[in-house]
Amino acid sequence: MRAFLLASVIAANLAPARGQIGAHYFDSLNQSHVWINVEPRNLEPGPNPIEINVTVSFSGRHLAEAPVTVAFRVQAYCRVFPTRIRRPVMTLIVDGAEQPVTGRELPLQVSSACGDEAGSVDVIVTQLPFAALRRIAAARDVQIRAFGFDVKLTRSDLGALASFTAAVEDGVTITR
Repeated sequence: MRAFLLASVIAANLAPARGQIGAHYFDSLNQSHVWINVEPRNLEPGPNPIEINVTVSFSGRHLAEAPVTVAFRVQAYCRVFPTRIRRPVMTLIVDGAEQPVTGRELPLQVSSACGDEAGSVDVIVTQLPFAALRRIAAARDVQIRAFGFDVKLTRSDLGALASFTAAVEDGVTITR
């Protein structure tokens, strides 16, 4: 007997609350994006200094299977800890083991806008294999070291990432 997997259907949502899934189809690009944002807890006193964004991009409105990779973006808020020297380095520690985020197959992009009057965030982006995102979402303890900050994904952050991976792992369709 052959099993049939059903793709998730997600309505377009350009302004999801943190921890909720967002989705949009760009007509001019013939491309869809599905994403989620979470704000990990700062491990030092003070406000949370970064936000994590995970995005799946694909042509058209329908992705027939799990994505191969996801964009994993760390955004540091410029107005939080404004005197902190920002180092363009990111490390993921998943259940005590370092998860590679750079290498030949995992390019790392860094953008700094904090010095720019119009800018509001510093950004590090890498392409993670979808299997790595599944490991992160299923982990008990995930710490992120980025831009000189140490943060930890909370239980609700991990739950939101698990919901996101479940929503896209069998494919996804974006509706209007």
